Amino acid sequence: DTNAYEIFRQGIEQEQTLQIFEARDLFRKAIESEPSNTGYLTHYVWFLHYHGFNEEAVNVFIKLLPATDEKGFLYRGLGWNQRMLGRLKDSLNSYQNVFDLQFSDENFQPAFEKIRWLLHDENKQKIKTLKQKLYYTPNDLSLKKELLNTYLDQGETDSAIQTGKEVLSEDSSDKFVHLQIARALLWVGKLQQSEQEYRMLINELPESAFLYFELGVLLDKDGRTEESLKALEKSLSIYPDAAVTKRKLAEVLTRTGNYEKAGKTADDIRAEGNDRL
Repeated sequence: DTNAYEIFRQGIEQEQTLQIFEARDLFRKAIESEPSNTGYLTHYVWFLHYHGFNEEAVNVFIKLLPATDEKGFLYRGLGWNQRMLGRLKDSLNSYQNVFDLQFSDENFQPAFEKIRWLLHDENKQKIKTLKQKLYYTPNDLSLKKELLNTYLDQGETDSAIQTGKEVLSEDSSDKFVHLQIARALLWVGKLQQSEQEYRMLINELPESAFLYFELGVLLDKDGRTEESLKALEKSLSIYPDAAVTKRKLAEVLTRTGNYEKAGKTADDIRAEGNDRL
């Protein structure tokens, strides 16, 4: 379907400029035309995973699993997103397809600890292998990006940020890598440095409602409520239908005591249609 391909290509272009909400709409539209296209579904599910759309990611992982032979990474992604949603037993059931786990319904914690250590060992070996490859091909950006992602998975944030900066020094057009640096700084509590990176991105990509949304989350975390509200409202002025932004805005408004506006914002949230796929 050439029309579906063109729509999906447009989604890729929007994704590259961090217009994440708009890209998601286009990906959904293309997949509605070709619901069994595993290439579209695979790209889309990891897009959802990386940008925090956990509920929809779970649904797409489940749809994709029977259609592919490479199930290991899909089960890992499914398990991670289920855990983020608090579905701990479902998460362990997914991880059981990858790891040998024993757990009881009364105590999931030992199994999650085992997963953490198994993943830690895997990532440690992967980092070593990627470094060896980069020793022989130091200008391979795809390897550097894989190393960046592995550092993030491993929680080695400083190394991830340094690797991300190396990538940007060679390819400043990769806005997702820049976003990963901003997020990594936020995760380790370096809010001022993270804010600087977000504002640099917004200066380059002023039409990204998603960047304003994530900046609003950061500012709220930093206790700067009024600035957070402005960022979230700016996000909604660009992309009015983002349920996640409205949810966050309603939450912040409630904490300020503006219950009437918070209620109206919450009432305006439309179901995201996570089961549409």
